[in-house]
Amino acid sequence: MTVLSFRIERSAQASWQGTLAEGSGRLALGSGAVTGSYSLRSRGAYHITRIELHTAGDVRGLDAASFNDLAHRAKDCTVARAPAGMEITLEASVASD
Repeated sequence: MTVLSFRIERSAQASWQGTLAEGSGRLALGSGAVTGSYSLRSRGAYHITRIELHTAGDVRGLDAASFNDLAHRAKDCTVARAPAGMEITLEASVASD
């Protein structure tokens, strides 16, 4: 089996002014194409309870079973285990022409 390794890096910038209860901040994701304001009040009771991942790959020399195995191993990364109680599902398939 061929083992593939890749690294995805993302970045964000955030600033905050004021107290936790009364303050507010600005957030810029990635290249800055997505920006916005946030505060403790605007975040409210927002919780991520589920993540659904759907991926299809066309990898020369890699069969569907191996692709599926690698995708499921990637799903079980350290970051995915961090949010306690969150369900993460994965649907992986080999792309067809």
